[in-house]
Amino acid sequence: MTAKVCTFSELQDRFHLALNRARRNKKLVLLLLVRLRTAGNDEYLKSRLPTLAIRRVGTCLRSSDSVCLYSNCELAVLMEDVREHAQVPSVIEKLHSTFTHPISSGSAQISLLPSYGASVYPVDGHETGELWQRAQEELGSACCSEPGSF
Repeated sequence: MTAKVCTFSELQDRFHLALNRARRNKKLVLLLLVRLRTAGNDEYLKSRLPTLAIRRVGTCLRSSDSVCLYSNCELAVLMEDVREHAQVPSVIEKLHSTFTHPISSGSAQISLLPSYGASVYPVDGHETGELWQRAQEELGSACCSEPGSF
């Protein structure tokens, strides 16, 4: 399965719709921000990093999930129908495992050093703005720690 790759604007729209469905169906929604840092000095690969990272993440998500480039070095992942809050660390670990292998082209390679910030509706908030803020705060805290932390 492959997640839907979308623009930030499309992800925002999908987020609003997901929250409405979650309210009706009493389900959880996960917003996950991923900041990618790199180890390696191949400028060509670094310039292609966002595209390569989205492609890599998209393959380990469900077709109902969405992923977009949030900023130059950050991805946003939206997952609907999360069963329980305790599932979030395992979802992040699964995504993290997709980043453990370096990206290479010929003899050049770069290693990815991701950090994660997550928020879950309704645990961390009820509106998109507060859920984005919570995920950004978590990402900021994780970026001050070791890469791969959340």
